[in-house]
Amino acid sequence: TQQSHAWVEIENLLSRENLFRSQYQRQFSLFDREKTRMAILQKRCQHGDISQEELLNASFSENESAANLARTHAELLINVVDLKTAVGD
Repeated sequence: TQQSHAWVEIENLLSRENLFRSQYQRQFSLFDREKTRMAILQKRCQHGDISQEELLNASFSENESAANLARTHAELLINVVDLKTAVGD
């Protein structure tokens, strides 16, 4: 029936929300570590311990982490909108 299909859709959206939230939390932790790592590497570069090229290579990882975090956040927000639509909110 259409009503049971609606409940299945809502259950799926709730499951996806949980998945996106846990992914977001993991990626946020990773991004936070990358920011800390970059701050340390910037100081090392200022002191001449590493080259600017090494610092730029490390910044790629930080930027990739930020992009993954933003992508997961967008997926989470889209899922929230889909869930609100499914429940008629």
